[in-house]
Amino acid sequence: MISDIRALLESSADPENSIFSAGLTPGCGKLLGVRLPRLREIAKDFAKQFETNRTEYDAYCAYTLSGKAEYQEEIMIHGLSIGYLKTDIGTVLQYFDAFMPLDTNWAINDSVCMTMKMFAKHREHVWQFLEPYWKNGKTYYIRAALVIMLSQFVTEEYLPRILAVIDTVCPASADAVSGVVHNDDYYVHMAAAWCLSVCYVKFPEQVMPYLIHARLDDDTYNKALQKIVESFRCPADIKDCIRSMKRRNRTD
Repeated sequence: MISDIRALLESSADPENSIFSAGLTPGCGKLLGVRLPRLREIAKDFAKQFETNRTEYDAYCAYTLSGKAEYQEEIMIHGLSIGYLKTDIGTVLQYFDAFMPLDTNWAINDSVCMTMKMFAKHREHVWQFLEPYWKNGKTYYIRAALVIMLSQFVTEEYLPRILAVIDTVCPASADAVSGVVHNDDYYVHMAAAWCLSVCYVKFPEQVMPYLIHARLDDDTYNKALQKIVESFRCPADIKDCIRSMKRRNRTD
């Protein structure tokens, strides 16, 4: 199975895309340049091994977790396949958690987390599972929680909880929040801004008061406003209002 997947990836390699992607993805390691739609096709087929040959599926996961995978795409197949497993939510979360040490850059993180569609059917269970992620201070654990929230949890019921998490991980001051390890990494703050922008676009009336009184750090707040303005779902007249809310520093 390991050699079969490597062969499929090598046959789909795109050297030009490899160079382009490497420039956008710090810490990505070696790339073949296989495009995401093709990776998803391979991952879907590989996920079927979970039902028909669990031993082979687990062997491949062990191979990537051991650090022997040569290419990032091999790791992506492991992560993406978890989102296509046809099994119970507890098992999916177990495999997802085991995969997380391999989540070392935004490309792996976002592609894998956006694939976890099953999470939307088990929100409360998954929310409890994610709480240690956004509290533990580890960059890609926090980003994983935020990306899963923005893709699977932006509902009227969960909106207040999501905004509270964003407040917690990106506070205006560096004062520690009780029970939370502070992380000031760029990729945490950008995920928080992205998540907040999705919340606003889906629930503008509910989120506007939050924006007016937000206790976020300036960079995260301004990036969220920028992402809202860039959304095609935000009306032009509202975009002008959002732009006017930008926080300016002394050098602006």
